This record gives sequence, C-alpha cells and structure tokens, in this order.
Amino acid sequence: MSKNKFIIQKCFSKPLRFMESTRHSRISCINYKSWFRDFCTPKRLLREGSVLDLRFSTLNSLLSKIYQVKLTLDLKGTIMKTFGTLYVVATPIGNDADITLRAIEILKSVNAVVCEEAKPGSTLLKKLGIEGKELALLNEHNEEEAAADLLVRLLNGQSLAMISDCGTPVFSDPGSYLIQLASSSGVTVSPIPGASSLMAALSVLDFKMGRFVFAGFLSREPEKRRNELTRYRTLRIPVVLMDTPYRLGALLDDVIKVFGKGIWVTVGYDMTLPTETIYRGEAESVRKQIGPRKGEFIMVVGN
Repeated sequence: MSKNKFIIQKCFSKPLRFMESTRHSRISCINYKSWFRDFCTPKRLLREGSVLDLRFSTLNSLLSKIYQVKLTLDLKGTIMKTFGTLYVVATPIGNDADITLRAIEILKSVNAVVCEEAKPGSTLLKKLGIEGKELALLNEHNEEEAAADLLVRLLNGQSLAMISDCGTPVFSDPGSYLIQLASSSGVTVSPIPGASSLMAALSVLDFKMGRFVFAGFLSREPEKRRNELTRYRTLRIPVVLMDTPYRLGALLDDVIKVFGKGIWVTVGYDMTLPTETIYRGEAESVRKQIGPRKGEFIMVVGN
C-alpha cells in the first residue's frame, strides 16, 4: 500500500472538512496526529477539533499530497469545488424490469459503477445495454481501502454510481463508510430510489402497521439468534427480519420457539419473481407451508 493511501485511511476515519473562504481557507484538524505531523510539522501541539487558517497555496499543497486533489479559485477568490457526485442507485430485487428510467440514465453517465461483486454488476449493465462501463469493487472484505480510493476519484471530479447485488444499496449491504467519507468531505451524495424488499413486503401486509422495528440479519449462531429475538419480543411491535435463503426454515423455527407457534407472520418469498409467494398466518402454519423451500425472503413477525 502506498504511503498516500495509508495516510488517507488514517485521516478519513473522521475526515477533515474545508470551507469556502477568501484567499485563506480554514481546515478542521480532526486526526492531526496521523497526518498533520507528516505534512505540516506543527511546532505547537494541536488539539483535535482545532481549526487552522491556511493560505490557499498551503492548503492546495496539503490536499495534493493527501488526496491527490488540486483546488482552484474563482474571480472572487473563493474556492471552487469541482467534486463529483456519489449516486446511490437502487436496482431490481428479482424482476429485471423493476428499474427506473432515472437509474438507467445515471448508470450510463457516471465514470464508474461501484458494486459488491463483478459478476452481478456486469450482468445488470449488460441487460441494460450499457457496455464498457468500469466496475469498482467495494465489499465487506475491502471496504476501507476501496472507499479511500473511491473518495480520491470523487474529489477529483469523477461521479460514481453505487449499487448492490439487488435492491437498494447500503440497506444491509456495504457502502455506509464510503457515504460517510464522501459526505464529510463535501461530496454530494444523491439517492436514486427504486426497488426495495422492505417496502415491497410492507406494501402487501394485510393489517395496518403504524410502526415497526427493522432487525435485519440476526446472528448466524442459533443460541445468539434466539437471544436477539427474545429482546425484540419485549418491544411488542412488529419485527422485520432478513437472512440468507438456506436459513429461512431455521429462522422460522426460532421465531416459533421465542414468540410462540400462534404469532402472526408474513413472509415475502422470491418477491417479483415468477415463483413469488406471500405466506401469511400463524407461524406454525406458515412453517408447514414453506417446508424445505429455500429462497430470498423477508419476514414480518407480529401484527
């Protein structure tokens, strides 16, 4: 790893901010120990959160070393930000037709598409007729390093579209760290809404739900998972659960053990696909209907 990337990662655990001013710019020293020491060699000790007044030339030199970014001034002497935009683009959750016209337009226009894995990303772009688009991988294994590299591109004026394997990105997927870096650095983060398994499931409930708690993915370990369900049971409001297809049966079994066999559950199974099925009823009954089936699902426990 290059020194610059290392510095960026340490710096952007809490990114610095810089604000428009005249020929002087103010820069918040948040993680000064990890990078100011290397580039500015301050003679006095600075406290985290200190704000420094830097001449534009000094700021530009500092940013070029850390970010590989150069700033320019307009005629009034104000810093001109030429940053790109980070688009958070929702993609289909099953049916390929469930993508918006705006999402397609954004995917065509950006410099690169950020995705978890290359195969699903390239498959989606191919189906949309988008050829030759660069894919940048960002997943749970490389999120910190990849996010730092992607931030540099955004600060240099490139626009990126972040997608997940299906549905709305960041929602139970990687990506929040990149959004944190981008938004804290003055980069515009823009949502491109569309398909969402959560909203799809809520839209077909047969009861009025004023509020709910989204529990998402629980622990893989059965005992821990049951303990988590026990805590949610005390809230006495509907709980939304997700998990991998092969744990559908095990999750239902745990719901029965913790909430009781008579608890009302709604399971959206393979939604938007030809095999889509909405299971409703008491947990024990739904468990029998589903049997050994394995598929993408979202579950609402309670009513």
